[in-house]
Amino acid sequence: MYKKLLLTVDLGREKNAIKLCRNAMILASEETEIRIMTVAPGYGMPLVASFFPADAQKKIMEELRSMLTRLAEEHLSGNVSVRVREGKRSKKILEEAESWGADLIVVGSRKKLSRDGQRVLGSCSSAVADRATCNVMIVRGLPLP
Repeated sequence: MYKKLLLTVDLGREKNAIKLCRNAMILASEETEIRIMTVAPGYGMPLVASFFPADAQKKIMEELRSMLTRLAEEHLSGNVSVRVREGKRSKKILEEAESWGADLIVVGSRKKLSRDGQRVLGSCSSAVADRATCNVMIVRGLPLP
């Protein structure tokens, strides 16, 4: 089984986040460390930050941490930690996996179709799968096992 499972969720898509949590629990053993994370958009850039109150980013990060903690408490069990990062989603997921030493990344993929109707991966899940140095599980909008 996996020792360190990095579970990445989009808190704006609650049903998908719950599905990802359930899939992670299927893959985890009692010894598995699970780190659930989300990535906030990079509002910290000077040009973007000038449109928001000075403490807006801090409040956003605190709210995301609270939402992520609640999700973890309701849908995960065992040795679980919570991480909120800011920036480009695929880059931050890969950085977290590398620095934490994850041996599995679980990431979702929205239903996306090509021009000829074939299923394709989104840019984030594709970038993570292409560049990760560990195993990657991409969860699509399929029914749970």
